[in-house]
Amino acid sequence: MRIPNKLNIGGINVIIKQYKDNAFLPNNDKRNGLSGSCDYEKLLISLAVNRPEPLISEILLHEIIEFINIHYNINLNHDQIDMIGVTLRQVLHDSKLVF
Repeated sequence: MRIPNKLNIGGINVIIKQYKDNAFLPNNDKRNGLSGSCDYEKLLISLAVNRPEPLISEILLHEIIEFINIHYNINLNHDQIDMIGVTLRQVLHDSKLVF
């Protein structure tokens, strides 16, 4: 999977930074095994890319949904964001959709 350096999400340019591990995360998040973060204020999505491909794409989709959730004040909880991200990745992958 090719991860771009930036995405336009809802008309906002968001920087995508890739890291070899999750050292960019606060200690509590590292202990919880998290691999991504969304910083709406900095317009930044950070990803640890030392995971297998299916997981990296799920993490990226999760963080994109997180950004949309904040931007549009949708109020999805974390479990809902997880379910949408995992399912969306499965649909896109299995259908081989290209836009």
